[in-house]
Amino acid sequence: MRYCRPFSASFRSCRWWRKISVLSRGSRSAARALSSARHADLQFAFDGSRENPYIPHRHTPLSVVYTGTHDNDTTLGWYDQLEDETRLRVQIISVIRANHARPLLRAALASVAQLRYYDADLLELDSAHRMNIPGTSSGNWCWQFDWPQVPEELSARLRQWLSLYGRL
Repeated sequence: MRYCRPFSASFRSCRWWRKISVLSRGSRSAARALSSARHADLQFAFDGSRENPYIPHRHTPLSVVYTGTHDNDTTLGWYDQLEDETRLRVQIISVIRANHARPLLRAALASVAQLRYYDADLLELDSAHRMNIPGTSSGNWCWQFDWPQVPEELSARLRQWLSLYGRL
């Protein structure tokens, strides 16, 4: 089996990369800004620390906000397993008292970050629909959604949230 070289090393060795790497001053500064974008996984935001970089009010416009990643439990599964104190912090910070994934989904929309990534969390599925469990060798990367899992009201809810947070 052939393994890929690291992304940056393979690009630097390509002739076309050298040709396109001649960028204007503005393009170079934009590229630097994008490469320094912070990843903000909201499932790590609620440890109670005021200095936590993942908490929504510490995001920057160049942050990329995730409700969770492929290595995290689904947001609903994560929320169901929280201790009461952490669950209360989630509810206070997201200003929503709910026992489902919506507090984090809306916190991501309310963030100043320009990009957000939800994956299957929009479907509000439990831990049985998790994508990956790190450190395990089987059962990963198999999950796929089925159309019946998409709530009928999802489109209307997303439109309402996008409008509320000025994202339309």
